[in-house]
Amino acid sequence: TWAVINEADLSLIQMLIDNGADLNVKDRNGRSPLDYAAFHRDKELCFTLIDHGAEFYEELRCKSRSFRNDLRERYERVKFPLRYAVKQGD
Repeated sequence: TWAVINEADLSLIQMLIDNGADLNVKDRNGRSPLDYAAFHRDKELCFTLIDHGAEFYEELRCKSRSFRNDLRERYERVKFPLRYAVKQGD
């Protein structure tokens, strides 16, 4: 199902999400859809996956520290909004 992530068409990904695709499934190499999106540095796709329940983890295949930090921040904002707001001083 997630083989399409390599040539991500956001509308196709959205269709998979809308139809209940498991966003945290891992392939035989142990990689999730978020792994592939992060590897290809597709921030819009990463945020879409996170916004719909994909789990962020530190071992994500991402070479850029700042990109990883952006993903971590988005995940914390979505998953833990109150804690994120306190952390930001809101």
